[in-house]
Amino acid sequence: MAQLQTPMSILPLLPILILLGGAFAVLLCRIARFMHYDAVASAAALLALAAIALLAVPDLPVRETLISSWQPTSVFGTPVALRVDRVGWLIALVAILACGATALAGVAYPGQRRFAPRALALGTTAGLVAAAFSANVLTSALAWGLFDAFFVIAVLMHGDESSAGRRAAFTVGFNIAATLCLWIAALAINQENESQYWHLTHLSEQASQFLALAAVLRLGLYPFSQWLPAEREDAPGRVVLLYVLPPLA
Repeated sequence: MAQLQTPMSILPLLPILILLGGAFAVLLCRIARFMHYDAVASAAALLALAAIALLAVPDLPVRETLISSWQPTSVFGTPVALRVDRVGWLIALVAILACGATALAGVAYPGQRRFAPRALALGTTAGLVAAAFSANVLTSALAWGLFDAFFVIAVLMHGDESSAGRRAAFTVGFNIAATLCLWIAALAINQENESQYWHLTHLSEQASQFLALAAVLRLGLYPFSQWLPAEREDAPGRVVLLYVLPPLA
């Protein structure tokens, strides 16, 4: 099976680590009663932006990172790895810019304390960047799981208890179904003896169908839209990027 071919680099992992570190820093601010959550989140987003800018020097070369040699050979047969090309870099850049813009807006227009939203925004953005940089099917599945962990918490914190619990249950159910479709697609790719790396594989019709179904479930297209938060349904322009980037990645 084909492997990563370009020299290894730690740079693709840096923005993800910075965003996760920023979420942890916001949590520490809460514990230490340091109330400048927006400033800490803004600093983390700006550092992540600087890290992703380094990936574009010089002339946005393809970069790859082997995160772990662990690989469940029965299904995926590939290690956890990141690969940055032009498309993935642009998607990650948009996600980090959106996260940074919301945090900076909180600094410019201080209002209620935004501890949880800022930490969750950094965490979900880390999942988005990981999904955009995923080199293979296994890494995509893990990135979706990282995004889901933060996203479900955000859904639980939104609205009244009854609606939040119902939407969280739908979120978990539909996204587990999407991940299951991804696993089935991985099995189909293995049966065809194709590479699990996105830039090398030639998808069969069966694998393409299950990947399309996974994307439909995670996008929340009708009739699978019951898990979408109310803000998405009433004002999609404000949050749609953070919700639809993982399946597009």
